[in-house]
Amino acid sequence: EFIRTKNIEYLSYPYETAIQLLKQIKKYKTPFEKMMIIASISNEITECINDFWRNLSEYITNDLLNLEIDQLMAIFIYIIIKAQIFDISVHCKIIKSFTTCLTQASMIGYYYSTVEASVLYIQSIKNINDLFKNKVN
Repeated sequence: EFIRTKNIEYLSYPYETAIQLLKQIKKYKTPFEKMMIIASISNEITECINDFWRNLSEYITNDLLNLEIDQLMAIFIYIIIKAQIFDISVHCKIIKSFTTCLTQASMIGYYYSTVEASVLYIQSIKNINDLFKNKVN
């Protein structure tokens, strides 16, 4: 269920399959299922990057394909914005409130933390924009 669909090969915009996965988070009720969606998105990001560079393998080494946290967070920000899930912070609160410390300390927890930080970043930018709009008016 949380596996990449291979029948979607060439899509209209980057990370579209990851965006579609994130949209599925609403369908799942348990925090663990929601975390599994996030882990699947992380795997999908890697697949999308690998697919993009596959034909250029003679120019790119595997070292260049490793994602750093800042890069991963930027991609998650893009995916969250494109998915337009307006209650994403609610899903994050459910995960944070009802998962164990052990789960949060795992690799899945790492991906969740990246999503949570991305959501907080998006919210802070929105708050700053709202503040500027109010000051101008």
